[in-house]
Amino acid sequence: MRNRTLAMLGGAAAASLVLALAVAPGGRETPPQGVGAPLFPALSAAVNDVARIEVSGAGGRATLIRGEGEGGAGRWVVAERDSFPASADAVKNLVVGLAAANLTEPRTATPDLYPRIGVEEPEAAGAAGVRVSLRRSDGGELGAVIVGKPANPSSIGAGPGQVYVRRAGEAQSWLATTPLVPIRADPVHWLERGLPRPTRDHVVALEVREPTGAVLTLKRGQGADDKTFFADGLPAGAMLDELAAEEATGALAFLSFEDVGEYDPLLFAMSPLYVYKTRDGGTVRARVARRDGAAWLELSAQGMTADYSHVAGRALRIHDATAETLSRPAAAYAAAKPPG
Repeated sequence: MRNRTLAMLGGAAAASLVLALAVAPGGRETPPQGVGAPLFPALSAAVNDVARIEVSGAGGRATLIRGEGEGGAGRWVVAERDSFPASADAVKNLVVGLAAANLTEPRTATPDLYPRIGVEEPEAAGAAGVRVSLRRSDGGELGAVIVGKPANPSSIGAGPGQVYVRRAGEAQSWLATTPLVPIRADPVHWLERGLPRPTRDHVVALEVREPTGAVLTLKRGQGADDKTFFADGLPAGAMLDELAAEEATGALAFLSFEDVGEYDPLLFAMSPLYVYKTRDGGTVRARVARRDGAAWLELSAQGMTADYSHVAGRALRIHDATAETLSRPAAAYAAAKPPG
């Protein structure tokens, strides 16, 4: 068993372990108790029982819950963001990473030395680590650990790496080998960022509807391969600003968001409404407003194959450049007249 354990360790980790071995009676080398054991021995058989994950640290607190919010049972949500869907991949990487973690070397059991490897209590000022607690649906704890600094930062996320850990309630800290990627306590880190992104070629028309009732329509040419849009609703004699039209009709293909906030319909009431019509008969509606210095997007869809349900009735914080494109009034699509 000892040889098998050593074979699993590479390079510097193996050398460090050999130096730490104790010599037992009779001259046989014996690993310290716990070396080679899983961080949580029972977790690998219970990963599907995890229903709640609590992550806390200097970056905040994120509570991930399975089976609540939109989507029904089995879908993970972020409690701190009004049960917005969580990234299934991020949740899976966390749980699998903890289940696969093996203890490779005991480290300090002295609290004063914890900050050196980041396993002090996360509530402490300047703490570097995060606390992760895994629970069943009945509230029972499947494991709790403080994940500290990586022993080799460049290795984390690029296959099995090494990170310092301390199981909650225990004095002993450890160096562990695990495929964990960096863990963050910020709720934003856990959001499902995926959005359907119809390309410009998929858009056949765009209506810019002003709160006053004025409407500018950009329609694609009649040819099957026509990439040109023509304007209906510009002031008499005005020419279409083709660059502005190209940016607006292609904006959905590059759409992304940074955070989710409180949705207030009144916030968007005085903004232009952008209505995209697609080749498959679907409609995507987008509207931008500003609040507290940030740009927010209202997004919904009808008749689309792609699923927009998780963002409907939400306010999504977006980049200023995207906000500028999706908030131009109809009059901004008239090209400036040349001088003279």
